[in-house]
Amino acid sequence: MVEIIFESHSTTFDNEAHISSGWNDVELSPLGIRQSHELGQRYKDATFDAIFCSDLQRSYKTAELAFGDRFPIIQDKRLRECDYGDLTQHPADEVTPEKPKRIKEPFPNGESYEQAAERMKSFLDELAEKYDGKKVMIIGHRATQYGLEYVVHAKTLEEIIPAPWSWQPGWTYRLWQIPQGYSYKSHVFSIHLGLTGLAEKFELLGKNWVIKKEFHVSLLITRYTTPTLMERDNLSEEQAEEKIRKTVVSALGKTSPKLGELPGEVRYVHRDTHETLIFMINVPGLKEFYDSVNEQLGLSLEVPPTHITTYITAASRGIAVVNSQELAEDTRLLTDSEMEEMTQLARFDQIAIIGE
Repeated sequence: MVEIIFESHSTTFDNEAHISSGWNDVELSPLGIRQSHELGQRYKDATFDAIFCSDLQRSYKTAELAFGDRFPIIQDKRLRECDYGDLTQHPADEVTPEKPKRIKEPFPNGESYEQAAERMKSFLDELAEKYDGKKVMIIGHRATQYGLEYVVHAKTLEEIIPAPWSWQPGWTYRLWQIPQGYSYKSHVFSIHLGLTGLAEKFELLGKNWVIKKEFHVSLLITRYTTPTLMERDNLSEEQAEEKIRKTVVSALGKTSPKLGELPGEVRYVHRDTHETLIFMINVPGLKEFYDSVNEQLGLSLEVPPTHITTYITAASRGIAVVNSQELAEDTRLLTDSEMEEMTQLARFDQIAIIGE
């Protein structure tokens, strides 16, 4: 586990003019210089293994003025603010309403928040590997913190970006290293994998089907377990989530559930807005994984059916099957003739885990 203290960079001339800087390399204002010295005083008795900041001067000069040569100060471009492109240095009143619209779609000649979050994820994956057991500070931007919330707290960007933000003297995050081949995103621990031999799109059951680009097998969905721990152990939501993450990482290390043979069972799901084909998956070691989680947390979680959402009729949709009753109620097996028609269109007998 890496303990992270996040601090936002000090005030700049653009901040004082209510201008959105993006990748513009604006200087700290006299107020920002004073705030940077105050930051150093606030942590005068603290010890950090490293201070990380972006390569924009409002970030790294905040670090240099605050800490001098007390700790290693490391610049990393992946910690930059979102690139607002053509809206760089436009009034904040113009840029702020655009932000929720730019989660997937980039700012004109800039980047999207998904792209900014992915570079933060790359940084945090590396941090978890190299600084396990250590304490660091990150001095960054709003998009830097969005990335922390996205990766560490597994929130969606749709939750994070519209939420009100106000300054405070530091935020604490605990980053757990997820073993290779697994991931934790949007409250779901998963195995990531790749399939070969699948058609990009085809027609079946009178519908046009397209492949879902990201394949994963859900192992455990934390949001269904969090309320139980909050009530039983008198924990906050964040504390309960952290306890579950720590337990799951420990259980993965002990049991290493892996994908087995890809069976020939395909199920059809109908929803008001979309339809889905899911492939049922065998995961040897899954029962042992749940036994370990249940023992450590004092729970009796059921082992869920495991599946891959593969083909869908609406590109942004999918389905999670979380228990056997839901599987029975919400899905049906493809008939023999439907399976024969499908297998003529797409082989699905090759499977491989993709390390994150």
